[in-house]
Amino acid sequence: MIYYQKYNDLLSKKKDRKLKVQTALIIGVGYVGIRLIKKFAALGFNIYGSSRNKERLDKLNNLNIIPINWDKQIIEYIDKNNIQPDFIISTVPPDKNGNDPILEILHGYLDKFDGWIGYISSTSVYGGINGVYINEKSKCNPNTQRGQRRLSIEVSWQNLGAEIFRVSGIYGEYRSPFEKLYSPDTILINKTKHLFNRIHVDDLVEIITSSTLKPETRRIVNVADGNPSSQIDFFKEASRIANTAMPKVHNYNEVEMSDFKKSFWKDWRFIKPDVALNELKYKFIYPDYKSGLKAIWDLEKKRYSLSAKNS
Repeated sequence: MIYYQKYNDLLSKKKDRKLKVQTALIIGVGYVGIRLIKKFAALGFNIYGSSRNKERLDKLNNLNIIPINWDKQIIEYIDKNNIQPDFIISTVPPDKNGNDPILEILHGYLDKFDGWIGYISSTSVYGGINGVYINEKSKCNPNTQRGQRRLSIEVSWQNLGAEIFRVSGIYGEYRSPFEKLYSPDTILINKTKHLFNRIHVDDLVEIITSSTLKPETRRIVNVADGNPSSQIDFFKEASRIANTAMPKVHNYNEVEMSDFKKSFWKDWRFIKPDVALNELKYKFIYPDYKSGLKAIWDLEKKRYSLSAKNS
């Protein structure tokens, strides 16, 4: 089992403790949260995972992770069971009203917390002119409601000392274009000179882990591979790898979308992961979508070959 020691003035109150097993509380055990749990567990952490989803909590028992039901009594539960996390990470997005359901309950607790806090946000907070290069020092000027809400919540977390991870479009196993390639209902959208920034979920998890090794209060970390591409090119590469036909392609102005979906097409920018590269010295496992899709196909191809035989 791997042991951790506090190594930064960020946690100066614990600096003189002897080596001990570290404890992490992961709030939200969805696509990203469950992978963070597995990563920190592999590093030897004691892990608590919290969610309102009973099925997801039940799965944690199989991983020897302690599940905590998320409700208004969670602080009472933490105190009663003498849970003393060293790390707290929230993967939970804003609710439908644009509020943060975690801060609504946990704000007072986090205000007194002296460990490391991480919050997963979104690159939608930047806004700006199409095609502009953005790094962590760039000004935020969100021009969508989604981005405005994210930025407001970010500020609240940052005021509590949290590191903010501004994450681009996440892809990975079980969240890849391959399933859509095999669906007859899939429609692709072509919008001239519109690119999407992406990050493979494995790189996202590793960048967060790297940040806990070099913690900084209120630091902003862009989480993107730095190589954006169009939706069409992304699917063309998946189609080539899987040796299957491309879905139908429609021009942007021909497709009816909800306001929420339209917000993803409103603007785009080159997201530069300067902190990850220069401060954390991070080397991407998948530096672009081509290497990422190839790795995903190696994991998923058996599933699709079996479904093809059964169809």
